[in-house]
Amino acid sequence: MKILHTVLIIILLVVILPAQDNFLKITPKYKHLKLLGEWTFETMKTTTQAEAEEVLIIDKDENNVETISFNKAGELTYNAISDGVEKKGTGTWYTKDNRLRIIADSDTIDGTYQIEEDWLIITTNEKETDDFYAYSIIIKYRAK
Repeated sequence: MKILHTVLIIILLVVILPAQDNFLKITPKYKHLKLLGEWTFETMKTTTQAEAEEVLIIDKDENNVETISFNKAGELTYNAISDGVEKKGTGTWYTKDNRLRIIADSDTIDGTYQIEEDWLIITTNEKETDDFYAYSIIIKYRAK
């Protein structure tokens, strides 16, 4: 009887567990852990709220390439070519809920982020000031 019980348990495990999607996938306890790793730039859309709305889309090509890496210690490294000009550097990153702050060189980026499958989407919004129009930027990266 004990052998039959053991055999039934093994059969159930063999049949049921593989049928479940991602049954061995470890999901992070904290959402920001999904940021860890290397991401490659795919596209950026900038929408400027000028007198007439202006939209600029930049896709990855030989003149616009970027790899960004987030590590556990809050350090960030990047290697980019933007309009043919190469930039490399390090910085720091912080998250709270879906908010993301990146500080690299003399730049600070405050925005929101979301991760959908192997896509990282960072969105920033700036309100209109006396000197600048309001704008939003949506940048999409793919997990490397």
